[in-house]
Amino acid sequence: MKNTKVLLINPPYLNRTRRKKDVNVVLPLSLAYIAAVLEKNDYKVSIIDAAVEGDVKQFEEGIFHVGLSFDELRERIKQENPDVVGVSCPFAIRMKFTVETCKIIKEINPDIKVFVGGIHPSVNYGDFLKTGYIDYVLIAEAELTTLDLVNHIENKDTNLLDIDGIAYMDNGEVRKNPKTKFIKNPSELPWPARHLLKVEKYFENSAVRWDKKSKREMSVITSRSCHQRCTFCSVHSVGGPTWRPRDPIDVVDEIEHLVKTYHAKEIALEDDNPTVSRERTKAICNEIIKRKLNIYWKVPAGVSIRTLDREVLTLMRKSGCYSLNLPIESGDDYMLNTVMNKQLSLDKVREIAGIAHELGFILNAYFIIGMPGETPQSIRNSIEFAKELPLDKITVIFPSVLPGTAFYNDCIKNGYIDKEEHMKNLTDHHLALFGDYMIKLPNMPQEELIKYREMFYREFTMSKLKKRPWSFLYLLKRDPSALLKLPGMLSRHIRSLSKHLASQTS
Repeated sequence: MKNTKVLLINPPYLNRTRRKKDVNVVLPLSLAYIAAVLEKNDYKVSIIDAAVEGDVKQFEEGIFHVGLSFDELRERIKQENPDVVGVSCPFAIRMKFTVETCKIIKEINPDIKVFVGGIHPSVNYGDFLKTGYIDYVLIAEAELTTLDLVNHIENKDTNLLDIDGIAYMDNGEVRKNPKTKFIKNPSELPWPARHLLKVEKYFENSAVRWDKKSKREMSVITSRSCHQRCTFCSVHSVGGPTWRPRDPIDVVDEIEHLVKTYHAKEIALEDDNPTVSRERTKAICNEIIKRKLNIYWKVPAGVSIRTLDREVLTLMRKSGCYSLNLPIESGDDYMLNTVMNKQLSLDKVREIAGIAHELGFILNAYFIIGMPGETPQSIRNSIEFAKELPLDKITVIFPSVLPGTAFYNDCIKNGYIDKEEHMKNLTDHHLALFGDYMIKLPNMPQEELIKYREMFYREFTMSKLKKRPWSFLYLLKRDPSALLKLPGMLSRHIRSLSKHLASQTS
């Protein structure tokens, strides 16, 4: 066993939701992967997931603090007495909590080496390094970079310049070694070190992400990155330029391990795009069926609609998949394929949604409104398209303007955002938590877009209840308070319809 002791931390964070019980805490697979690689190389590793180890407490109206307080976290870090600490920052809105955690570590012992990783620091590494509490930022895929860094700290015989994908301060200047190497075959990695986490505490969480059939739900990542180049997505900044799949046997081996070791009943495939390869999807399904694992599974982040067909969907359903999230994004062809670069036919969406509904899948969909080029008519096209499809639930969001994307660069160039103001907004929980709009389009004021989003939800819900009234029972099962909302929803729909008819006759 090597001398350097490594601690990995998932900090506490803020979550916006109506009810405390809706706060969802997910096992941090990225940290568990890093821990597994370090353990395989004989390092002593521990993980503090502050989110699951502490309570959920109200921070403000509709916003909850998830996890340990910073005083409690301080004591936990002291107990671990590490030499090196890695802190996760998956999203911009968690930056303040990540930095505060790093500050506490340096207050405990300034000699502890601190590094951070995640989507936001990978692109904005300078902002983290300039805080003075962080020694290194790992750029993008971090497992092997972490190993190289810890080896450097342990042996003192390697040069930082030789470490791929790392940023650090050098004589007061920010230095970055570009990320050039990505793991070609993710199946070569050891499975995440879940044994270092309090796994049972994740099962205690009653919150539902889209759909849930069992409390004993666990997550698996079956591939890295994505094959598409959607203009608004930052996955390639962190996940790498190409889609790299795991071997189907390795994937199902891990799933079977979770079933036998942790008695998992449900599996969430957390990939950015797990169904890119039609043949691989079939192989995974056939292997689950062959082993008679008797599990439920789902794809919360979405699927590649283009690679689905009746044969694949039938196998998915037979192997236990019951819920599909369709990243439709828009029902307007210009917005979908010219602005967003989805390279997706609306007729293909209709076909797959129809087959999936026929096979009994719960169908959810994502829609984005408010990208440059959006008009009242294009939003109307999206609303009508959503109403046409046999969807169970939808999420309508405003576009996230993420550094490292083509969309971000276009917004800067065209003055849709102010760079400094936008970065402040991204890291401010009041503005950035889950869908607050921050783009200034010349033709559509923010207030108008907010009204369109409300209209989108209202019309979709009323259309669904009209065509499939029994579907309201499913909504009630997920959210009993929905019954109280129905009179107001009906009233708003009637007022909206009256205004529309009045405008048509005037």
